[in-house]
Amino acid sequence: MSVLESTCLTFHQTLVVLCKLLNGSSANSFDNYAYLWIDDRNEFMKQFLTYGHVLTTEEIEAHAEEGVPENPPTLDMFKDQVT
Repeated sequence: MSVLESTCLTFHQTLVVLCKLLNGSSANSFDNYAYLWIDDRNEFMKQFLTYGHVLTTEEIEAHAEEGVPENPPTLDMFKDQVT
């Protein structure tokens, strides 16, 4: 993905969140998107593509010896991330 496409996608995602908030959604809806500004986007994508979600500390600790089993995301998981 080019830098321009990535920038447009990020801008679009931000606009969607703002529109939802302006249309009467509660401020807590920002919590659903916290990973966008809290976590490293590259690390988020790496974990999402490998495990289908961002790993929790508990998951990492529970599978410390054998490693967390890989579970690539489904099409529905991708759709959930986009919408």
